[in-house]
Amino acid sequence: MERLTEMQKEIINQIVDNKLVNFKAKLDPDEKKDLKDYMHTCMAGYHAKVDAQNLITNNTLKNIEDHLEKLNGKVADHEKIINERALVVNEFENHIEHRFETCPQEKRIRNLEDTNLSTKSVKKVMGAMFAGGIALGGLIISIIKLITG
Repeated sequence: MERLTEMQKEIINQIVDNKLVNFKAKLDPDEKKDLKDYMHTCMAGYHAKVDAQNLITNNTLKNIEDHLEKLNGKVADHEKIINERALVVNEFENHIEHRFETCPQEKRIRNLEDTNLSTKSVKKVMGAMFAGGIALGGLIISIIKLITG
């Protein structure tokens, strides 16, 4: 390979760079062999570089895939826990609703609520009547004082 001249290196560079389309050089057999060896070396280096990049890329993709599998496993575990807890919550809510529907004291509670509401209503009406009575009494007394003077 040491026998390659600058011209031969330039020709190879032009071949590699696609600058030389129809090259018809007259090389002796040793120069052709050296040129082929040099081109093979260049191509081997290029292939080694591509293979190294592929290894790095594949390794990175494998790491990403492993990380995603780990995350997906955690997500699946969390989803399972959430679904189990949702079942417990639904069961509890159904139990509470059913418990209030079948309460043996429901009628008694309803009567107490109605009595409490009616008592409050009566107290409000009586309070309003009392206030109205005092206001009416005050009005009557005022009118009498104005008339009698």
